Amino acid sequence: MSQTIIVSDEVYDGLQAVAQARGLSVEALLAEIGRQRNTATSAHMKELAALAAGGLPASFPDSFTDLIDPRLDYDAIRRDWASKTFDPPLSEIIIEDRG
Repeated sequence: MSQTIIVSDEVYDGLQAVAQARGLSVEALLAEIGRQRNTATSAHMKELAALAAGGLPASFPDSFTDLIDPRLDYDAIRRDWASKTFDPPLSEIIIEDRG
């Protein structure tokens, strides 16, 4: 069985870059991600609940664990990036890059 997942070009490009860095196809990367399990923080639990509400599985197979670096505080990284400002705004930079 196969399914189609629709993502933005930006998301696909990011997936493709990660896949190439690992020597994988995007499909193989997604399969690998799908086999991993993430230890869920409260923010992750909300995200998983949203996935479940949308009809997607709230638990993922075990291969997510190798994508998570336990030494990093991902919530702190998210807060840090959320507090950053860009001049010009990041949205304008993205629009210019798209051409």
